[in-house]
Amino acid sequence: MGQSKSRANTQMMNAPEPARREGSDEALEVEKAESSLRIQTEPDAGPRDARLSRAVRSIVCLAREFEQQCRSVDVSLPQYRLLLFLRHGPERAGELAAKVAIKRPTLTALVAGLERDGHLRRVADESDGRGVRIELTATGLAALERVEATLSNTIDRLSAAGDRQLILDAFDQMADIVDNEVTRRHRSKVGAKR
Repeated sequence: MGQSKSRANTQMMNAPEPARREGSDEALEVEKAESSLRIQTEPDAGPRDARLSRAVRSIVCLAREFEQQCRSVDVSLPQYRLLLFLRHGPERAGELAAKVAIKRPTLTALVAGLERDGHLRRVADESDGRGVRIELTATGLAALERVEATLSNTIDRLSAAGDRQLILDAFDQMADIVDNEVTRRHRSKVGAKR
């Protein structure tokens, strides 16, 4: 069932835009609507590269596939995301919420579930007797590795249908860009609070 949904999502994602005859009334109406939308949402932007929309659809469909895969190993995608930010060491709750870009109540709920499952633990912050740091346990690290293996298999399977090396290189480059952006945003938020 999951594979047929995945196949349907991939077909939807790769479906060509509907053909429109140039000069037809429908084409003119669509062009006017798209133009007014662009003016409202992107005042200084020119025509958008259609590959951007396909990239967005691909990412959204892939995220859905990842959600399903995560459930198969008993870790939700938001929980996985939180575990990722803890893989380099313990974090204070406030700092962790800022890094993960979620609100404190959401963080509290995620931490409670992961702590209940033995993936995280709260430890006293040695630099601040009142503070608590959240750290990954050995069980949490094993869960993180299990999720990554499952999701990696998904990427491997999908990339095998195209130019695998090109796809993996593109993901690697995008990972560097995203990591730099996350770091930049975190630093700007921390700097703004000081």
